[in-house]
Parts: sequence; structure tokens; C-alpha cells
Amino acid sequence: MPRVYGGVQASERRAARRQRLLDAGLDLLGTDGWSATTVRAVCARARLTPRYFYESFADLDTLLLAVFDEITDEVAVRVLAAVTPPAGDARATARAAIAAGVEVLTDDPRKARVMFAEAMGSEALAKRRRETLRGFAALVAAQGSAFYGIGDPA
Repeated sequence: MPRVYGGVQASERRAARRQRLLDAGLDLLGTDGWSATTVRAVCARARLTPRYFYESFADLDTLLLAVFDEITDEVAVRVLAAVTPPAGDARATARAAIAAGVEVLTDDPRKARVMFAEAMGSEALAKRRRETLRGFAALVAAQGSAFYGIGDPA
């Protein structure tokens, strides 16, 4: 049975360390850039040893993808919340969705840098960015088709 340390379960401590690593990864990637984001730098910023890094992530690319995914998940949640009923005015709905997505990126410019600049520095991030953009495009197309009552042309 995992030990409780300071009243905190092992799984909770592990999750907290993982989040510290993600926060450090966002900070480094979003301020110093992809080339300065190393396992050593992430560990130093998170104030954790490499042992804890590898407890949560297989390698640096895995961390970078997790940072990217956290940002895109936040954008998706905020955009979907903005288009949740009441609907009816397509222009207002579109503006609300766009504003919600942009707000995530302008509230924390590091996130915009990760999404649009640093994602091009890493092959893994560039691939994930392309996949994500395709996914968002499909979501927009589906929302537009549903709003205008357009069925599958096939």
C-alpha cells in the first residue's frame, strides 16, 4: 500500500509533481523557446529531479505534447462553452466562439507562443499542431453544417 506522507497520498503527490513539470514546460517553452526547453531546464524550473520527470513523461517530446494538449483542451472547452445555447444568431455565436479562443491565448501570451511559434520548432509539436488544426476545422465545419441544416453531401 502506498505511503501517506504529510497527509498526502502517493498518487496526489505524483499528480502535483506532474503538474509542476507541465507548468515549468509551459513557462520555458512560452518564454525561452523550444531550443531552451530541455529536461534539465524543466526539472530546474519545477524544482524536481529528473527521476520525477521520468516518472511522469517518457521523454521531452512527451512533456511538450502534454503542454500543447493542455492549451488546446483549454481553448476547446472555452470555445464550446461559448457556443452552447442559446443559439440562433450565427454571427453572435461565431464571434463568441472566436473571442473565447483568442482570450485563452491573450490572457497568457506564453500559450499563444507555444501554439503558433514554438510548435514549429519540434517535429512532434508541428505534427500535433497540424492534427489539432484539422480537428478544429472539422469541428467548425460540423457546427456550421448543423446550424445551416446542411446534411452530408455523400
